[in-house]
Amino acid sequence: MSFFNKLFKTTNQQPAPYAVSSGRQQTVDSARLLVFDKNTYWANLNPWQKLTLFDSIYHTQELAQGAVNIITRFANSRMLPLTDNPQVARRMLEIWREVDGHVVNSQLIRQSQIYGFACGEWVSEDLTRMNRVVVPPSIEIRKIPDRQGQIQSYVQLPGFMVGRPVSIDGRRAIPPSKMVDVVRDPLTSFDYYGESLFSSALDQFESLAQILDAQIKVYMRLGKPRFSVGVNAEGLTPEQFQDRIEQVKTTFASLGDLDSADLYTPAGTEIKIIGAESFGQRFADETRLVISNILAALGIPPALLHVTIQSSAGAESYARQSIIAMQTMIDEIQRSIAAAWNKTFWPMVARMERMPITPIMGFEKPRLLEQSIEESARDLRFQNDLREVVFGIRPMEWLVQRVGASSVNDIAALKQQVEKARAEITNSPAGNKGDENKADSNTKVTDERATKNVSV
Repeated sequence: MSFFNKLFKTTNQQPAPYAVSSGRQQTVDSARLLVFDKNTYWANLNPWQKLTLFDSIYHTQELAQGAVNIITRFANSRMLPLTDNPQVARRMLEIWREVDGHVVNSQLIRQSQIYGFACGEWVSEDLTRMNRVVVPPSIEIRKIPDRQGQIQSYVQLPGFMVGRPVSIDGRRAIPPSKMVDVVRDPLTSFDYYGESLFSSALDQFESLAQILDAQIKVYMRLGKPRFSVGVNAEGLTPEQFQDRIEQVKTTFASLGDLDSADLYTPAGTEIKIIGAESFGQRFADETRLVISNILAALGIPPALLHVTIQSSAGAESYARQSIIAMQTMIDEIQRSIAAAWNKTFWPMVARMERMPITPIMGFEKPRLLEQSIEESARDLRFQNDLREVVFGIRPMEWLVQRVGASSVNDIAALKQQVEKARAEITNSPAGNKGDENKADSNTKVTDERATKNVSV
């Protein structure tokens, strides 16, 4: 038995994918059994080959690298403790600085966009406090699930062999309680690797390569072009018309491949290159379409990547809708990575330091629109919610929920503010402001007031 183990043991063996064809190039004609012809196609890549492909796309394509950098910088915002306990919130911020959470979170977001998943392992020397969080390359991580799709352990390559709890080079499987596991866009409940940001890039690059190949063929054909020659026969006898055609034939016959001399043909002769009128615009549109498809998968407005397409110079509403769609995508990324931290890391911190409650974290939303507009809208919403409570339409508990707090710190102070606002509404006449505006309606005071109130 040991002989067969030594025979088949390799230093870089990976688990075989289940029911996935290999990524080699084949030239098989399925219509005829065991007969090879020139029909060539590509088989599907297995998951591990796709990870290598995604890594290559990120490091070689400026468009892909720029997209990942933009998403990472927007999503990696300030950490917010979502707890009403000030001592726990203060300790969460201290731990986040100690483990260098901003850098670790950036690595997790970046790798989850490239490979579809990212894993970080927390390290504690004496199991009393967190020391650091290490993010190994996702391309070297394999997950071992059970039949229900629950992750049982993690293994870091190289040197993993199926059926053995220890890797060939001595690395043991990592328990899931030590891993901060981030999955981007899972397709099913059993999809524990997630979908990469570049999942459709292979097909898009293949389409772009076909367009470029067609352009090269046209350019090569124009190097030895085909001409369309038209001779105006108006006012010519049949003999003169035939003589003019023979002159044009003689001129083209004397033109060599490397001859740069101009063509001198009789008057009334029109010469055109076949296909030279429309191929440039047609291939430009096809190339722009492929680039649009790539950007649609990324979910980023083209202007942020310095890419110019036909829809880039659209109206303001188009740009605003693109920003809103990108904001939604970033919110989903922040929600998924916050859930990964809250699932394993913070519960373990609560056990180590004996916290009264389990810490829960979130992230501050990035400001993709103007800051003043967002703050003004937030203040107006609070004033409108407070007005509904003052008028008795809503209870005070509803106002607390709208603010985002779980309970009131000082219920007496809140009641006092509501009663004070009600008293001001009751004591102040409702029509005073309207009468004042009515008195100034036919004077220059109205214009002066309007001019002073205008803000640019």
